[in-house]
Amino acid sequence: MSDTLILAILSISELALITTGLAVYLFLRNRRMSQKLIDAKTDIPERPEPAPQIEFADYLHQNIEQTQQKLAELPEEQAKVLQARIDFLQAEAGAQAVADDEAAYWQQLISGIDALFPDNTAVPEIIDNSLEDDEPELSELDDIDIEESFDNIPILEDNLSEPAKLSKGPSENIETANEDLERLKKIISRQHTTMDELKKSLQEKDVDLENNQELSKKLEEIEIAQAQLNMCVETLEKENERLNELIKDYEDSPHQEQLIQAQQDLEQANERISTLEKENSLQAERITELESEIAELEKTLEQRNQELARVQNLEADLSQTEDSDEPSQDSLLKEIETLTELITQKSEELSKLQNESSDEFGFDLSTEPDSDKAVGSG
Repeated sequence: MSDTLILAILSISELALITTGLAVYLFLRNRRMSQKLIDAKTDIPERPEPAPQIEFADYLHQNIEQTQQKLAELPEEQAKVLQARIDFLQAEAGAQAVADDEAAYWQQLISGIDALFPDNTAVPEIIDNSLEDDEPELSELDDIDIEESFDNIPILEDNLSEPAKLSKGPSENIETANEDLERLKKIISRQHTTMDELKKSLQEKDVDLENNQELSKKLEEIEIAQAQLNMCVETLEKENERLNELIKDYEDSPHQEQLIQAQQDLEQANERISTLEKENSLQAERITELESEIAELEKTLEQRNQELARVQNLEADLSQTEDSDEPSQDSLLKEIETLTELITQKSEELSKLQNESSDEFGFDLSTEPDSDKAVGSG
């Protein structure tokens, strides 16, 4: 909705400006023509040769090139507006290629313009800038190229041909949509003010709209476009009111408390999971340490069993055993018993940790080591 809306608004603003300039131009031209008729009574001046007519397609390409050159000289925010103008001119230029076929022309033009609005969800920030700029005074319109602006009118009319697109959908952010809607209404109000000032100025200068059918027609078309835009704004207001009512009904719903409670329960569950994961990590580290210690003890126990076997082979010669440097059988048996007790204690601690992990998480963190084998070997 945003891009369509802002481009339509920009088009209306430009169209109002062009129309104002056109009215002033026609008024001044009418006055000059009256003066020429008075002067013609005494001396008829030679009529200058008309300027060569430029093809509309060539005119479009010239404007595209001029705008592209100007684009690089402007800051980013202003460049966006000129880029939109380039896009519209290119769409019109593409349609001019099939201008001989009216149906194909309009189809090509609609397709080209529709492709410029891929996203219709929010009103862009460019509206803010448009509100900060003052409307041009009638006295400022003397510097406007009226002929060039008049040639742009068909393009602007095409941009206003389908204002119903502005009401395709609500903004996702209700508060933002309400603010954008208020800004849009201010812009429309300023357009009405501009139109009123234009009509008042034409009346003060005695411009006969009945004899200027072309100007009268353009003013009427602008008023119709503004009326259609007002209808779009009313549609948006109704949609925003409906969405605000839905939000209020939802906030007042008894299920809101249940939802808040469910969210709190979910947060507590997530905190509990995080705590258990930390505890599980610590237990896993302790289990790894115990398994390493048990492996070392089993290795030492195996060495002591080998030494015990060697001592038992020497029992036949007790005197030789006493005089040798080999450890005694009693000392080895005592050390083996101590190692077996240590292995048993650490195995019990490991089993306890694994049971706690299984109760909390439903799975074992590791396989209990086979300590009976080491003990049995003693």
